[in-house]
Amino acid sequence: MAKETTYTVDRIEGATIPLPTVPAERDCALRLSDARWQLVFRDGGTALSGGLLGSRLAVEKAAGRTCRVSIEDGSAGGFSGTAVVRSSAIRVRRDLKGRLASLERSRGVVADVGSGQWWLDTRLFDGLDWSGRRSLAGIHYRAGWWGTGRQGATTLPKVLDFGPRGIVLRGWRTRLVIPWDAVRSLRLLAGDAWVPAGTVPDGAGTAGTTVVVRSRTGQDAVFFTPLVPVAEVDDLLEPLVANLPDARSARS
Repeated sequence: MAKETTYTVDRIEGATIPLPTVPAERDCALRLSDARWQLVFRDGGTALSGGLLGSRLAVEKAAGRTCRVSIEDGSAGGFSGTAVVRSSAIRVRRDLKGRLASLERSRGVVADVGSGQWWLDTRLFDGLDWSGRRSLAGIHYRAGWWGTGRQGATTLPKVLDFGPRGIVLRGWRTRLVIPWDAVRSLRLLAGDAWVPAGTVPDGAGTAGTTVVVRSRTGQDAVFFTPLVPVAEVDDLLEPLVANLPDARSARS
């Protein structure tokens, strides 16, 4: 979020609603935040406000180092008037333009999230932990699908990240990504599902978790970690799995 900016107001002209009496300079300010404008009167906290998208704000140069900010609130009974602000028109116009552009981008993201692109909602990942992702260590890539490319089975353990970019296998000189829009489901199996039956002593292949990522076209990518039991992985990934097209419990 952009930092809130405050501009000193010299006077207000043409107000359509009664305003508090402002006896001295610097007793009124115009504030711009991420989504709103405010006229704040320092007579005890009185303020007028409106949404940036629901109002029309126009900036023009005035005498000296001031500019005129015309405000027309589109809501019923909203404020209309002009604030003479102690700042250059270029600065206020740039500030306002940046905030409006950010709001338009946010509206686009909201629409995309509503259409099913859930991974664009960064709040989901902000709530995971400080890194904004969930990770599994000690990962070995077994085989399968990698979207536009393929990766050979890995011998050195790597890390599997689940974050805004998708499912990312990372390690020294290795960083491969399966984007969320290509993932249909995620399934967890107890133990190493890649060990053929009868090739290891009984119980030797049951530790750890196999992660099977299925694409929307029905292909699988298979990963294994011996370090984390399946129940723990299930709890770790549940907030993300719940958003996939096949949102059933990942655990088999």
